Amino acid sequence: MVEDELAMEKRLIEMLSEKESQWTYCPELKTEVDLWGNFRSILETNNQDVLNGVPLSDTEFLRIKNQVVSASFYDAGVKLNGENGQFHVHITRTNRDITLTVFNRYHKTGGSTVYQIIDQFSSFATTGGYKDRRFDMSFLFN
Repeated sequence: MVEDELAMEKRLIEMLSEKESQWTYCPELKTEVDLWGNFRSILETNNQDVLNGVPLSDTEFLRIKNQVVSASFYDAGVKLNGENGQFHVHITRTNRDITLTVFNRYHKTGGSTVYQIIDQFSSFATTGGYKDRRFDMSFLFN
């Protein structure tokens, strides 16, 4: 039985996200802007206690983005491993330093880690000579 690529992707998404799975399918996440908005929402949710219920300002989030972006996959891996298995970012709010947890490897099977599946993601950044890339399926952690 031959199955076309799109049908196979749909079936895999259904298998991973059905019943009591930790995976959530997020069909609305299609662009880098969508991914950054999703990341911001998860970061604010996971750090509500530190933020005292006050969402991040656009300026604060821009500072966080600058701390998160890495030059290579290796650099990103080093950041994610972080100090003692945790990756933190820092902002200053009302003359007070605030530390936000981006990733805690000890929560990787529950806790604050969010597991999401996206499909047909489009990246328009020019990387390595390629433009307008589309990814069939991607798995997101936090």
